Amino acid sequence: MKTRMLVMLLLTALVFGAIFGFKAFGRHMMNSHFEAPPPPVAIATAEVRAYRWPRVLNSVGTFRARDGARLAAEVDGVVAAIRFESGQSVAAGQVLLELEAGVEQGRVAALAAELKLARLDRERYRELASRRLVPQSEADLRDSAYERLAAQLAAERALLARKHVRAPFAGRLGIRQISLGDYLKAGDPVVSLQSVDPIHLDFSLPERVQGQVAVGMRVEAELDAWPGQRFSGAIAAIEPEIDAGTRNFRLRAEFANADGRLMPGAFARVRVQAGAAHEVLAVPMTAVRHEPFGDSVFVLNATDGGLVVRQRFVDTGVAQGDLIAIERGLEAGETIAAAGLLKLRNEALVVVNNDILPSAEADPEPDNR
Repeated sequence: MKTRMLVMLLLTALVFGAIFGFKAFGRHMMNSHFEAPPPPVAIATAEVRAYRWPRVLNSVGTFRARDGARLAAEVDGVVAAIRFESGQSVAAGQVLLELEAGVEQGRVAALAAELKLARLDRERYRELASRRLVPQSEADLRDSAYERLAAQLAAERALLARKHVRAPFAGRLGIRQISLGDYLKAGDPVVSLQSVDPIHLDFSLPERVQGQVAVGMRVEAELDAWPGQRFSGAIAAIEPEIDAGTRNFRLRAEFANADGRLMPGAFARVRVQAGAAHEVLAVPMTAVRHEPFGDSVFVLNATDGGLVVRQRFVDTGVAQGDLIAIERGLEAGETIAAAGLLKLRNEALVVVNNDILPSAEADPEPDNR
């Protein structure tokens, strides 16, 4: 009995010893893993270089017609004639639509006949009054009757004119929204009219650059609809007020648009040529880490243990192509990490692999251009 108990105690001690030994071994291996220095991070590098860039201000904007209107019927009526086609270019004052106007035309004809008779009557009484054959008051009554009929005729002709829809300015029509025989109520849409040559581009800039822009400065616009092409215009007007909410001010540029490629409502990337070229320090945009507490780059430093990177906060400026200007924080000739930033931390060991470098051109051109 005693022998059996000793064997059981011995087996129990061996099992618990194995368990505790295995845990101790795992803890030792884990500590060894975390105490070992992490392997170097592979990065691509770039040199901080000086460039001569034109003073360019970047923004985004929207094209708007110089004049634009959605034409509508002014009075009720049945469409009697349509004098235009969708997409047609029209002149100012051109008749686009006629409504049934038989009643109005009859009233105008009747008033015109009455006015003709009233004119003769007025002239006759003026002659009689000048010869003192009738009192002057009789001649004045005929003058008043004539003027009253003339005013009524003018009013009826104005009502008759409202039975026609005319182009208020020269431009290009949109898509027709009515058909022959439709009954239109006042305000029902007929067609849109846009004057697009020249065309306007509205955009905004921050208040800090207000002193760098002026009317007449060159503006370039790029549109997704026309990749690889830049359209040139000039600043035509500057809003004399800064928006208190955004701290931006609005500008309007004017572009020639004889071919009609620039359409109202189109989105555009805007570049304002704001002066002569100046020297800037620039790095690839991929080298800058943007975080809520500031922009930073990783600068390479050689140590006894190898290459390490040190995080440095910088002030960035305008971007041009794949590059971004550095206004403060770097010196020309320094080497920085240009790719692989996601794995980097301050004082991290790195190895350089520049076999594949990100694009870093001030004026890049796509391969399918």
